[in-house]
Amino acid sequence: LGFESQFDVKTGHITLKQKGVTTKHAGELICRVENSAGTIDAPVILDVQSNLI
Repeated sequence: LGFESQFDVKTGHITLKQKGVTTKHAGELICRVENSAGTIDAPVILDVQSNLI
């Protein structure tokens, strides 16, 4: 799945944009980050927003 990401250097927040997500996907998820230093899992809250036209 492809997504668009944006990092806010002032707040440290990352915004991910993914098409096809609905409010049914909202809630607590586990975010896993992996790199050469290792792997870490952390709980995150998925807030689903839509651009209604």
